[in-house]
Amino acid sequence: HKVLANADSRKRAVRNITALCRDNRFDGIQFDFENINVADREVFTAFSREVADSLHRVRCSLSAAVVPRQGEFPGATSYHAWIYANWRGAYDYKALAESMDFLSIMTYSQHTRRTPPGPVAGYPWMERTVNYLLEIGVPASRISLGFAAYSNHWFPVSDAQGPRSSGTGLSWAAATGVLARNAATPQWDETQKEAYAFWDVDGVYEWLFLQDARAFEARLELVRRYKLRGYSVWQVGQEDPKV
Repeated sequence: HKVLANADSRKRAVRNITALCRDNRFDGIQFDFENINVADREVFTAFSREVADSLHRVRCSLSAAVVPRQGEFPGATSYHAWIYANWRGAYDYKALAESMDFLSIMTYSQHTRRTPPGPVAGYPWMERTVNYLLEIGVPASRISLGFAAYSNHWFPVSDAQGPRSSGTGLSWAAATGVLARNAATPQWDETQKEAYAFWDVDGVYEWLFLQDARAFEARLELVRRYKLRGYSVWQVGQEDPKV
């Protein structure tokens, strides 16, 4: 906020980012600004346009990794209102796509430590995000769909926040290790197009949602069907080797 609200800071940031890309002969720069308050939407859009204009003049590209949403309604619960105001709402997708070369839509971490256990990136949720972007005028050619390479393990914890469920991201090797130690066999959810397993530990269930090669192929079909630019992965090296 302090950088974006200060005209001198913005000018220096534009100049330095452009020099970084030009002098190192990079193909381009990708923004990954997160946790932006919705009140800074317009100034973030303006800053992005200024950087894009400057980079294009030196033949560098600009893209942005952006948090997904499926509308402008903040949500029916206090959680939804909070995550809209502080996480999802600050991106003017259409305006950003007009000045940038493409957007990497971070369609993963659908469920977080602030929610009950659930898919890493459910297929219907990802598809609703794509449809919303297309409906508001973002060209398919500027949408790079975010794929998760990680899986999520959910388990009970007790800390300063009290007893609750917590999730942690795991690489393919770590996730299959957890399944093996608990003799758990994943089941395929045809609606979410994601595998999951749950098992009993002293009377309390733990869950694991698995991003395997089958889930990857299902999401790749989504990219093809909507003729999107392509896909972006978080994080290369964590994936099922069959990918």
